[in-house]
Amino acid sequence: MDVRTYLIGRPTNMACHNLCSKNKAPEGIELLLGLGAKYCVQRTKLDPRGLDKTMERLRNNLRWKYIYRNQQDDNDYIPGFYINSKRNPDEASPEIEACMDKFQEHVNIERRKCSRRRVWPNLTPMQIGLIKRLGKNETHKIISADKNCGLAIVETEFLTERGISDHLSNQEVYKRLSKKEAAGQLEGVDRSIESFISKYSEELSKAEYILI
Repeated sequence: MDVRTYLIGRPTNMACHNLCSKNKAPEGIELLLGLGAKYCVQRTKLDPRGLDKTMERLRNNLRWKYIYRNQQDDNDYIPGFYINSKRNPDEASPEIEACMDKFQEHVNIERRKCSRRRVWPNLTPMQIGLIKRLGKNETHKIISADKNCGLAIVETEFLTERGISDHLSNQEVYKRLSKKEAAGQLEGVDRSIESFISKYSEELSKAEYILI
Protein backbone atom coordinates (compact mmCIF):
# COMPACT_ATOMS: atom_id res chain seq x y z
CA MET A 1 0.00 0.00 0.00
CA ASP A 2 1.09 3.60 -0.41
CA VAL A 3 2.93 5.38 2.42
CA ARG A 4 0.03 7.63 3.40
CA THR A 5 -2.39 4.70 3.80
CA TYR A 6 0.21 2.70 5.71
CA LEU A 7 1.16 5.45 8.16
CA ILE A 8 -2.00 7.54 8.48
CA GLY A 9 -5.02 5.66 7.17
CA ARG A 10 -4.69 2.58 9.39
CA PRO A 11 -6.48 2.25 12.74
CA THR A 12 -4.16 2.16 15.75
CA ASN A 13 -6.38 0.41 18.31
CA MET A 14 -6.88 -2.93 16.58
CA ALA A 15 -7.57 -5.85 18.90
CA CYS A 16 -9.51 -9.11 19.09
CA HIS A 17 -10.60 -11.66 21.66
CA ASN A 18 -8.09 -14.50 21.95
CA LEU A 19 -9.89 -17.51 23.45
CA CYS A 20 -7.17 -20.04 22.62
CA SER A 21 -5.78 -22.07 25.53
CA LYS A 22 -3.99 -25.10 24.09
CA ASN A 23 -3.06 -24.06 20.55
CA LYS A 24 -1.48 -20.63 20.27
CA ALA A 25 -3.20 -18.19 17.94
CA PRO A 26 -1.22 -17.09 14.85
CA GLU A 27 1.17 -14.22 15.51
CA GLY A 28 -0.29 -10.82 14.69
CA ILE A 29 -3.87 -12.08 14.50
CA GLU A 30 -5.14 -8.93 16.26
CA LEU A 31 -3.86 -6.82 13.37
CA LEU A 32 -6.19 -8.69 11.03
CA LEU A 33 -9.28 -9.35 13.15
CA GLY A 34 -9.09 -5.85 14.56
CA LEU A 35 -10.24 -4.55 11.19
CA GLY A 36 -13.69 -6.05 11.84
CA ALA A 37 -15.92 -8.43 9.92
CA LYS A 38 -17.21 -5.69 7.58
CA TYR A 39 -13.80 -4.53 6.38
CA CYS A 40 -13.72 -4.52 2.57
CA VAL A 41 -10.54 -6.03 1.20
CA GLN A 42 -9.30 -4.27 -1.92
CA ARG A 43 -8.49 -6.72 -4.69
CA THR A 44 -5.27 -6.00 -6.51
CA LYS A 45 -6.21 -8.13 -9.51
CA LEU A 46 -9.45 -9.02 -11.20
CA ASP A 47 -10.39 -12.68 -11.13
CA PRO A 48 -10.92 -13.65 -14.79
CA ARG A 49 -12.87 -16.75 -13.80
CA GLY A 50 -15.63 -14.69 -12.24
CA LEU A 51 -16.30 -12.74 -15.42
CA ASP A 52 -16.13 -15.89 -17.55
CA LYS A 53 -18.73 -17.58 -15.33
CA THR A 54 -20.97 -14.52 -15.56
CA MET A 55 -20.74 -14.51 -19.35
CA GLU A 56 -21.55 -18.22 -19.46
CA ARG A 57 -24.61 -17.67 -17.26
CA LEU A 58 -25.72 -14.82 -19.54
CA ARG A 59 -25.37 -17.00 -22.63
CA ASN A 60 -27.34 -19.86 -21.09
CA ASN A 61 -30.05 -17.49 -19.86
CA LEU A 62 -30.52 -15.95 -23.31
CA ARG A 63 -30.52 -19.37 -24.96
CA TRP A 64 -33.26 -20.63 -22.65
CA LYS A 65 -35.26 -17.47 -23.35
CA TYR A 66 -34.88 -18.14 -27.06
CA ILE A 67 -35.99 -21.78 -26.74
CA TYR A 68 -39.18 -20.88 -24.84
CA ARG A 69 -39.88 -17.61 -26.68
CA ASN A 70 -43.15 -18.85 -28.19
CA GLN A 71 -44.45 -20.64 -25.12
CA GLN A 72 -47.23 -18.93 -23.21
CA ASP A 73 -46.87 -18.25 -19.50
CA ASP A 74 -48.18 -21.08 -17.37
CA ASN A 75 -49.99 -19.85 -14.30
CA ASP A 76 -49.49 -23.25 -12.70
CA TYR A 77 -45.70 -22.92 -12.80
CA ILE A 78 -43.93 -21.46 -9.75
CA PRO A 79 -40.21 -20.99 -10.52
CA GLY A 80 -39.18 -20.76 -6.86
CA PHE A 81 -40.34 -24.34 -6.28
CA TYR A 82 -37.93 -25.87 -8.79
CA ILE A 83 -34.18 -26.42 -9.06
CA ASN A 84 -32.47 -25.07 -12.17
CA SER A 85 -31.47 -27.69 -14.70
CA LYS A 86 -27.73 -28.33 -15.04
CA ARG A 87 -28.16 -29.20 -18.72
CA ASN A 88 -26.74 -26.63 -21.12
CA PRO A 89 -29.29 -25.38 -23.66
CA ASP A 90 -28.84 -25.55 -27.42
CA GLU A 91 -27.53 -22.48 -29.21
CA ALA A 92 -29.89 -19.67 -30.10
CA SER A 93 -30.25 -18.19 -33.59
CA PRO A 94 -27.04 -17.22 -35.47
CA GLU A 95 -27.89 -13.53 -35.05
CA ILE A 96 -28.21 -13.82 -31.25
CA GLU A 97 -25.05 -15.91 -30.97
CA ALA A 98 -23.15 -13.34 -33.06
CA CYS A 99 -24.38 -10.51 -30.80
CA MET A 100 -23.28 -12.40 -27.69
CA ASP A 101 -19.85 -13.04 -29.20
CA LYS A 102 -19.48 -9.36 -30.05
CA PHE A 103 -20.60 -8.32 -26.56
CA GLN A 104 -18.09 -10.68 -24.92
CA GLU A 105 -15.36 -9.37 -27.20
CA HIS A 106 -16.00 -5.81 -25.98
CA VAL A 107 -16.12 -7.00 -22.37
CA ASN A 108 -12.74 -8.70 -22.79
CA ILE A 109 -11.27 -5.49 -24.22
CA GLU A 110 -12.41 -3.53 -21.18
CA ARG A 111 -11.14 -6.27 -18.88
CA ARG A 112 -7.68 -6.09 -20.41
CA LYS A 113 -7.66 -2.34 -19.79
CA CYS A 114 -8.48 -2.86 -16.12
CA SER A 115 -5.90 -5.62 -15.74
CA ARG A 116 -3.13 -3.16 -16.62
CA ARG A 117 -4.23 -0.71 -13.93
CA ARG A 118 -2.34 -1.04 -10.68
CA VAL A 119 -4.48 -1.23 -7.56
CA TRP A 120 -2.88 -0.68 -4.17
CA PRO A 121 -3.85 -3.28 -1.56
CA ASN A 122 -5.32 -2.10 1.72
CA LEU A 123 -3.79 -4.98 3.67
CA THR A 124 -0.20 -5.52 4.72
CA PRO A 125 1.66 -8.63 3.50
CA MET A 126 1.34 -10.12 6.98
CA GLN A 127 -2.44 -9.65 6.98
CA ILE A 128 -2.73 -11.21 3.53
CA GLY A 129 -0.64 -14.16 4.71
CA LEU A 130 -2.88 -14.62 7.75
CA ILE A 131 -6.00 -14.74 5.59
CA LYS A 132 -4.46 -17.50 3.47
CA ARG A 133 -3.35 -19.44 6.55
CA LEU A 134 -6.71 -19.18 8.28
CA GLY A 135 -8.50 -20.36 5.15
CA LYS A 136 -6.67 -23.70 5.40
CA ASN A 137 -6.54 -23.84 9.21
CA GLU A 138 -8.79 -26.43 10.85
CA THR A 139 -7.39 -25.88 14.35
CA HIS A 140 -8.84 -22.39 14.83
CA LYS A 141 -12.16 -20.73 14.05
CA ILE A 142 -13.01 -17.05 13.71
CA ILE A 143 -16.31 -16.08 15.34
CA SER A 144 -18.17 -12.87 16.17
CA ALA A 145 -18.31 -11.97 19.84
CA ASP A 146 -21.63 -11.14 21.51
CA LYS A 147 -23.01 -7.61 21.70
CA ASN A 148 -20.92 -6.35 18.74
CA CYS A 149 -17.67 -6.73 20.67
CA GLY A 150 -15.64 -7.54 17.58
CA LEU A 151 -14.14 -10.77 16.33
CA ALA A 152 -12.63 -13.61 18.32
CA ILE A 153 -10.34 -16.53 17.53
CA VAL A 154 -11.09 -19.81 19.25
CA GLU A 155 -9.95 -23.41 18.95
CA THR A 156 -12.25 -25.63 16.88
CA GLU A 157 -12.19 -28.39 19.48
CA PHE A 158 -13.18 -26.01 22.28
CA LEU A 159 -15.95 -24.44 20.17
CA THR A 160 -17.38 -27.89 19.35
CA GLU A 161 -17.32 -29.00 22.98
CA ARG A 162 -19.03 -25.84 24.18
CA GLY A 163 -21.64 -26.10 21.43
CA ILE A 164 -22.56 -29.59 22.60
CA SER A 165 -22.38 -28.92 26.35
CA ASP A 166 -24.07 -25.49 26.35
CA HIS A 167 -26.69 -26.09 23.64
CA LEU A 168 -27.31 -29.60 22.33
CA SER A 169 -26.94 -31.22 25.77
CA ASN A 170 -29.07 -28.58 27.48
CA GLN A 171 -32.27 -30.47 28.29
CA GLU A 172 -34.11 -27.23 28.99
CA VAL A 173 -33.71 -26.34 25.30
CA TYR A 174 -33.34 -29.67 23.46
CA LYS A 175 -34.85 -33.07 24.07
CA ARG A 176 -33.22 -36.28 22.89
CA LEU A 177 -35.70 -38.39 20.93
CA SER A 178 -35.64 -42.11 20.39
CA LYS A 179 -36.05 -43.50 16.90
CA LYS A 180 -39.68 -44.35 17.64
CA GLU A 181 -40.39 -40.87 18.99
CA ALA A 182 -38.76 -39.22 15.96
CA ALA A 183 -40.88 -41.36 13.61
CA GLY A 184 -44.00 -40.33 15.54
CA GLN A 185 -43.07 -36.66 15.26
CA LEU A 186 -42.63 -36.99 11.48
CA GLU A 187 -45.98 -38.74 11.19
CA GLY A 188 -47.55 -35.87 13.12
CA VAL A 189 -46.08 -33.37 10.67
CA ASP A 190 -47.52 -35.37 7.74
CA ARG A 191 -50.96 -35.28 9.33
CA SER A 192 -50.70 -31.53 9.90
CA ILE A 193 -49.88 -31.00 6.23
CA GLU A 194 -52.77 -33.20 5.13
CA SER A 195 -55.12 -31.27 7.42
CA PHE A 196 -53.88 -27.98 5.99
CA ILE A 197 -54.41 -29.18 2.42
CA SER A 198 -57.91 -30.38 3.21
CA LYS A 199 -58.83 -27.12 4.92
CA TYR A 200 -57.48 -24.78 2.22
CA SER A 201 -57.97 -26.97 -0.85
CA GLU A 202 -59.80 -24.23 -2.72
CA GLU A 203 -56.97 -21.75 -2.14
CA LEU A 204 -54.16 -23.98 -3.45
CA SER A 205 -53.15 -23.79 -7.09
CA LYS A 206 -52.50 -26.76 -9.36
CA ALA A 207 -48.75 -26.19 -9.14
CA GLU A 208 -48.85 -26.31 -5.34
CA TYR A 209 -50.84 -29.55 -5.44
CA ILE A 210 -48.26 -31.13 -7.77
CA LEU A 211 -45.41 -30.31 -5.39
CA ILE A 212 -47.31 -31.50 -2.33
